Amino acid sequence: CLHLLNAVGQGRGSLLVVAREAPARWPVGLPDLRTRLAALRSVGLEGPDPALARALLVKHLCDRQIALPGETLDFLVDQMDRHPSRIAALADGIEEEVTHRRTVPPRRRLLALMAGLSDDGDGAA
Repeated sequence: CLHLLNAVGQGRGSLLVVAREAPARWPVGLPDLRTRLAALRSVGLEGPDPALARALLVKHLCDRQIALPGETLDFLVDQMDRHPSRIAALADGIEEEVTHRRTVPPRRRLLALMAGLSDDGDGAA
């Protein structure tokens, strides 16, 4: 890693590092490597804002030929985890409910679906 950072620093290329934590926070024993990692520019990415989260949910539901009333969508966007994988999983859960019940699930069931997504332990937050 140190040699790679040195080569990039000498203008021999570019480097994109994608990680859950900024490289400056990585537990590194080599002081030279720690210094170089601390000097890297870090940018944090947040989840989608409410408008994008709603658009993602609507898109996933449209793909499944499901239309929800606007007030139900508003409720979901206010309550749901906005991680893209969670939005897709919520659409999957809604599809299962609609297929089973032949109607849009009530809000209490939608809340239970969202609670189940946050308990699945897949590490997405």
